[in-house]
Amino acid sequence: MVSILHVLIQQILIVSIIGGVVAICAHFFVQGIKYFELLRASQNYFFELFGYSIDFLTPGLLTLAFFLIYLLRKFGNMSKWETPADIIFCAQNRHISVPPKNGLLTILASFISLAGGASLGQYGPLVHLGGTLGLLISKTKNNLNLSRDIIIGCAVAAAIAAGFSAPIAAIIFAHEAVLRHFSGRAIAMISISSITASAVNKLLFEPSDIFQEIQIFSIGEEMVFVSLIAGAVFGLSAIFIIKSLFFINKISLISKKINYLVLILGLLYLISLSQILPEALGLGTDVINLLFTERLSIDILFALLVGKFTAVLVSVAIGFSGGFVGPALFIGATIGALLSSLAAYLGFYSLTVMLVVSGSAAVAGTVFGAPLAMVILVLELTNSYDLTIATMLSIVVASLVFHLFYGHSLFDLQLLGRGIDLSKGKVFLELESKKLADLAQKDYLAFLPDENGKRILDKMRKFKKTEAYCISEKGRLIGKILIFDVISNQKHSALELASSDCLKLFGHQSLNDAMKIAREFIGEALPVVEDKNNNLLGVVTEADIFDAYADETESIREIETA
Repeated sequence: MVSILHVLIQQILIVSIIGGVVAICAHFFVQGIKYFELLRASQNYFFELFGYSIDFLTPGLLTLAFFLIYLLRKFGNMSKWETPADIIFCAQNRHISVPPKNGLLTILASFISLAGGASLGQYGPLVHLGGTLGLLISKTKNNLNLSRDIIIGCAVAAAIAAGFSAPIAAIIFAHEAVLRHFSGRAIAMISISSITASAVNKLLFEPSDIFQEIQIFSIGEEMVFVSLIAGAVFGLSAIFIIKSLFFINKISLISKKINYLVLILGLLYLISLSQILPEALGLGTDVINLLFTERLSIDILFALLVGKFTAVLVSVAIGFSGGFVGPALFIGATIGALLSSLAAYLGFYSLTVMLVVSGSAAVAGTVFGAPLAMVILVLELTNSYDLTIATMLSIVVASLVFHLFYGHSLFDLQLLGRGIDLSKGKVFLELESKKLADLAQKDYLAFLPDENGKRILDKMRKFKKTEAYCISEKGRLIGKILIFDVISNQKHSALELASSDCLKLFGHQSLNDAMKIAREFIGEALPVVEDKNNNLLGVVTEADIFDAYADETESIREIETA
């Protein structure tokens, strides 16, 4: 009893430290970006040219960030920047190892990009920051019965709690999008980490909310109908955003191979946009809050929507790193404001706040596959039960439309593009990463081609084997030898006795592959060979395969029910 209490105290202490450390790191990450945001917004960096005021600071920072990112990617040997999807995959698969260097370089690249004015978000990098710190801590922790996914969940929740000032939504997000299961231990530890991060953030710093100017809102008769229609629009918008992001990723990969002129043109577009529509660059939080209090004209709203959307795509295409929560919130809020203008034209004049909040939450929650977390986030940030109910309708409908017509969140689709299907579950993912080369046993008999059949039979009797293998001098598998063939043809050589069309497995194949093949296999064992040269690595029996499967599933069951 004393030892259990001692371990529990240590666990609570560890997750509390995780929450505090991540909160401090998240604060300085956000404040550093905010400093450059305020610097660009100040009126001290303009000069007059032909009667126009030209901002020279923003183009300078964008250009500097562009070349710093290029150098960071080149000397860091990074073919692509990581995303929160990599953190989620690590939480879903204990056998995956991600170099901490990649995560740290991605976080640095995100800071440089956002400080320079790239039109991306800071909350995705915050999730990645928390997840990377969680991975580092999970490698150094003692045996305190804290699995890697729980530690990652604690760190991610702490980052969101500090970044959004919403600890409850952070707890839900960690379970809904990262762990994808609920267990008593996980809820307890993640809650402690999230609440600690929120407390440290409020104690040491001055937290800032996304939704700063929320008017009093009460449910009206028209609310249900408008929320349902708006939800469908938000869901279709989320689909369009994700499809556009994947399309621009493909184009950017092709363009980099063809001509670097495309990258320069993209940078020039962002520089031009910074002079024409500076609100489209950077985080855009001020614009979101402006939409709560002021009714902008439709042409301005449309310009903001198109400008932000294209700026996000160009920022991604030319290599900047950042998140998509902020852009999704901005685009969703703008679409909501456009819908509120349409609603006002139809006679509904009091829906601006509801549609702006619903749009930002529905688009962001749908894109990232965390609708429930977004509902709680709205409640925590607005303190309005009625507004949360109205927003929840839009979020639910948007999520339903998204899943009916598209089916996966941005994180899921990013992993699916790499052949990783999270919808198949944690058991499948872990079995998929369990390779047969690691499972192969050396308990087998192998003979060179000229070995005499009588000697083969003697050894098979001595070692109680009904199967053996004929291999070349370099270890290449030639075929399988069955004891029945040896008994009937003792004068034959191993080469003559070997059957070359025997069933075999490859070292790169997974335990899932072996499970499928073993269903129809009859025999003592299956040979496992190297992929290229067909060298015999070892053998696996049906018992080996099913024992490994049972061990993995039982281990995961214990984690998910602890």
